[in-house]
Amino acid sequence: MQRVLIVDDEELIRASLKQAATEEGYEVFLAENGKKALTLVEKVDLDLVLLDLRLPDINGIEVLKKIKEIDEDLLVIIITGYASVESAVEAIKIGAYDYIKKPFKADFIKLILKLALDKLKLNREIQRLIRTQRKEYGFENIIWQSPKMKEVYNLVKKIVRHDAPTVLIRGESGTGKELIARAIHNMSKRASGAFIEIDCASMPATLLESELFGYEKGAFTDANRSKPGLLEEADNGTIFFDEIGDMDLILQKKILRVLEEKSFRRLGSLKKVHADFKIIASTNRNLETLISEGMFREDLYYRLNVMPIFLPPLRERERDAALLTKFFIAKFNKEYKKMVAGLSPEVESLLIQYPWPGNVRELKNVIERIMIVNDVSKILPEHLPVEILSKAKETSTKSSSVTGSWIQLPDDGLDFNQVIANITSDLKKQIILQALEKTNGNKTKASRLLGLSRSALGRQIEKIQNILLKTEK
Repeated sequence: MQRVLIVDDEELIRASLKQAATEEGYEVFLAENGKKALTLVEKVDLDLVLLDLRLPDINGIEVLKKIKEIDEDLLVIIITGYASVESAVEAIKIGAYDYIKKPFKADFIKLILKLALDKLKLNREIQRLIRTQRKEYGFENIIWQSPKMKEVYNLVKKIVRHDAPTVLIRGESGTGKELIARAIHNMSKRASGAFIEIDCASMPATLLESELFGYEKGAFTDANRSKPGLLEEADNGTIFFDEIGDMDLILQKKILRVLEEKSFRRLGSLKKVHADFKIIASTNRNLETLISEGMFREDLYYRLNVMPIFLPPLRERERDAALLTKFFIAKFNKEYKKMVAGLSPEVESLLIQYPWPGNVRELKNVIERIMIVNDVSKILPEHLPVEILSKAKETSTKSSSVTGSWIQLPDDGLDFNQVIANITSDLKKQIILQALEKTNGNKTKASRLLGLSRSALGRQIEKIQNILLKTEK
């Protein structure tokens, strides 16, 4: 039940307003002065206040200011028999929802209460949706541990803090460019606005133009009515051009003009439309190459490239593959009502070795397919798709025929225990020696690179030394 506070020093007015509000099903609280009103605002979870401007102890404008200090979102409707333009303007500026004069009819009060409380309900629903979107698409929910993704995280925080007007996200297909775009939107001040996604690769240029800019009635053969474009709908929000490298050159020129002028025209119209939105673009293509080939406008590139973000491929995020796998298993356990506990050590090793050309999207699809098809408690090698198994076999064959340092230790390290499951003692030695070389012989730093304790690394070094001694004898 919605709660309404009526503040008026006239008992008859309080009684008539209470009757009108009660008839509409609202719970009503009464106050005859400003002091009592403010006490109720602090103690009761209210939805709306009907506030008289002339009170015996505190001026109504001052009460309004204090109400807004206590609860900025609380709706307040000013009522007075001494209405003036000045007081109305002042009350609205402070944050009053509306301003009405005495005397008034009960039906009018019922209508304005309904309109105000409907607006409040809508505002609360919008805030709930924003919280839900932030929870689902906020950057804190993006799975990462690698140093390269930490750099992306820090950059995104700066972009959100300063509300950068244009962002260019670059990376291979499946690295999560849309997820980053949504995170930027949902963490920004524009979160209550629309997030409009445009797939530049799949939509014909003529259709994309009419969808973006909108059109007036009669602008072309099938334009039977006027229609606002997606750029208008993105006002106070974000428009996301997915795979902008595939956008038609003519349309690129028009988008450049939008960025420069902050305005545009509907098709068939001479009137300019102004809209305030953030533009986020993404691409998996080499824009510099496209520019040299005349396929992408250099001026548009520089306009978009104000804040570039480079998403690393999954093969360069070795620490993240295991985390993502656990996340997807938990997700699909819940979604498909499964009880998969995890991966066998052999599968962990195979997933680390696989280069993931489809990146995070491919990993997600692999885990989902396995869990749909199999009812198992643990994922084993035989559950993996043939492309992963064949790649592992190919890698194993190549490594057995090559001498020397065939495995390269990544700068951000690896999980030694996971990697050593299927490799020889000679290769273990190579990895450990690389770690010691990278850290100038510092065993503590080397153990961190390998995901080992210092004592475990010491034992491995001792084994290597024993093998060397036997070889020398």
